[in-house]
Parts: sequence; C-alpha cells; structure tokens
Amino acid sequence: MTGMVRANRPGRALLGLSKLLVGAFGTAAFALTTDTIWQIGDALGGLRLTVIMLLGLTALVAWLIVAHDLWEKPDRETSADLARLFNLGTVLTLTLATAVSYVVLLVGTVLAGALLIDTSVLEQTLQRPTSFSDYLTLAWITSSLATVGGAIGSGLENEETVRAAAYGYHPEPGGWRDEKERQPHAGR
Repeated sequence: MTGMVRANRPGRALLGLSKLLVGAFGTAAFALTTDTIWQIGDALGGLRLTVIMLLGLTALVAWLIVAHDLWEKPDRETSADLARLFNLGTVLTLTLATAVSYVVLLVGTVLAGALLIDTSVLEQTLQRPTSFSDYLTLAWITSSLATVGGAIGSGLENEETVRAAAYGYHPEPGGWRDEKERQPHAGR
C-alpha cells in the first residue's frame, strides 16, 4: 500500500489541483474579512474545531472521488480485491494531498490574518485581550470552512487533470497507464 501511495505521488496531486487551492484561498480571504467568523472561531473549543476540520477534509476527499469518478469498480479485468486496493490507495493519496494543502492554507491564513487584522480590531470584536493563539484559531476555522470552497473549486478541474493528479498507476484493459505511455507506439 505504501508503494502504491508513493507511486501515486501525493505531492503531484497537490500541485495538480490548482483550482482547488485557488478556491480555498479565495474562500479563506473572504472569510477573514468577516468578524462573525472571528466570533464563531472564538466561541468554538478545540474539539469542535477539530471535528469541523476533519469533516471539511473528508468532504473534500469524497467530493474529489465522486465528482471525478475516481472510485474503481470491480469488473472482468479488475477483481474486487484489486479494486479495494486501488480505492484505498486513492483515498490515502488524496488524504495526504488534502492534508498538506490544508497545512499550506492554514499557514497562509495565519500570515494573512496577522498582516490584515490589527490586534485592536480583533480585541474590539472579541471584547477581550488577544494573542497570537487567537490568530491561529481564526486561521483554523477559516481554513476548515475554506476547504469546502476548495471542494467547489475542484469541481472546475478537468477530469483527466484530477485523475493524473490523484494517481499515476491506474489499471486499464491494455495494461497500466504509465506502462502504455512508455511503450513505443506501433506504426510510429
């Protein structure tokens, strides 16, 4: 399984889903300007923020799989066991890629929030003294909500782009896609 995920290159998946990242960053930028989000983030505890983050990441992975038909179904060429193995590899690859994209989004949101939101404005909204941890909490809720925007952005991706980003090794009747691309074409 580790070899399959490594062969799928989760880093390539992250870079291949540019519209997903643009959608997530756009949603995060909008959410940062909304003081209601600041108050919601302040009111939620760590457990609820974690659940929201996990739900957002799970929804994003599920959306990528469903919207771009990445779920392998058993057929004559692919046994049920092999289909399960491919599906697990796809889920793990996309989970790693979305987790890394989430961290990138979180760091970017912390930096943007610290740059754009003056401490006095945040203190006035939250009605208490604030610290850097408040900017982290703000980035956490914002990034979690922005992953939903990223999911919508991923719907704009070309299906072949998403497939290529999600996995390099994909079974096809004539053999593995990567193997077919390396073979010289007959008649050329």
